Amino acid sequence: LPEPSHATHYEEGVDISHMRYYGTSGYFRNVYVNCDSVTCRVVSLSTTEASGLRVIDLSMDVEVSPHCIVATNMDLQTADSRLFMDARLYYHGWDEMQDYLNTVRHDVTLKTGTEVNLRDAAYWAPELWGIDCKVAVQGHIHGTVSDMQADGLIASFGESSEVFLDGSIQGLPYIKTTRIDADVHRLHTNYDDLAAVRHPEGIKMLLPEIISQMKVIDMDASLHGRLSDCEAYFNINSLIGDLEGHAKLAYDSTEQDYTYVGDLDSRDLGIRPILPNEWVSRTGMHLSFQGTGFDPETLEASMEGRLYNTQFRGHNLSRTTLSAELAEQVLNVDLQLKDTLINLDATLSAD
Repeated sequence: LPEPSHATHYEEGVDISHMRYYGTSGYFRNVYVNCDSVTCRVVSLSTTEASGLRVIDLSMDVEVSPHCIVATNMDLQTADSRLFMDARLYYHGWDEMQDYLNTVRHDVTLKTGTEVNLRDAAYWAPELWGIDCKVAVQGHIHGTVSDMQADGLIASFGESSEVFLDGSIQGLPYIKTTRIDADVHRLHTNYDDLAAVRHPEGIKMLLPEIISQMKVIDMDASLHGRLSDCEAYFNINSLIGDLEGHAKLAYDSTEQDYTYVGDLDSRDLGIRPILPNEWVSRTGMHLSFQGTGFDPETLEASMEGRLYNTQFRGHNLSRTTLSAELAEQVLNVDLQLKDTLINLDATLSAD
């Protein structure tokens, strides 16, 4: 097709049901027709989809039949990404292409050297517009676009960040309602790599001051649910200590805000980077928490539990129980401390 004369709205992404290509050119070799199948070597192919997604060059060995497309030794280059892979698409007939997202099954092996910029992902999931992060990826992906599984996926970004995971995604391309089930077997990252990621408009890194003091972060975790209604387990080790937790997050349509509940455990955790103060530097703990919102001006939260091996002004306190409540930017804390050094039952307040 010729290039559209009207302005293309890139923010709308690729319209799967009405994909259109223009400026297409290619060089094919060893073309064979066998009954209802065609095989060939695509030496070079370039094209641009109506959304603006541009394929600069594509080479592969390909077989096309009424029930599958097999592409091996594929080298795909866009303006921002390069993929080395073998891909197989399965379907019961050409009519299933009309409902590509839900009916065409994929079996894709991403090979070493593959590098994807998440800007390209935004063409398929427009909610990601504005993100900019190059990720080196290898592993096995299978399923339909709307119900995709990943096995042994290794992704790395930045100077030294890497994640190894298995999981599934159900509901693409609608990010807000997509369900994610992921088991992160290993995540190694650092503040500089995370801060270098350009996020979509309106999305910011949570707790950047704390993350900056964690420096290098090692974590294993699992995540199940949607962005607005999910449950997570995690185990984090960093420069400021260790932290294990379980949390549930849900969007409360009545309050027009997020609610959360969970538990936190640590053998040794630096307190001052999280809650600046002059008294407590480090502690072990078991805490339960719940709250609503993340904006410091409107956040309401409560917490209760116990602290142990707490470093209090240079002294080691064996056991402390506490409860705390934060509302209207005022923090109220009830402490019960029993130790050979000091016995204390106190209520503190700060804003």
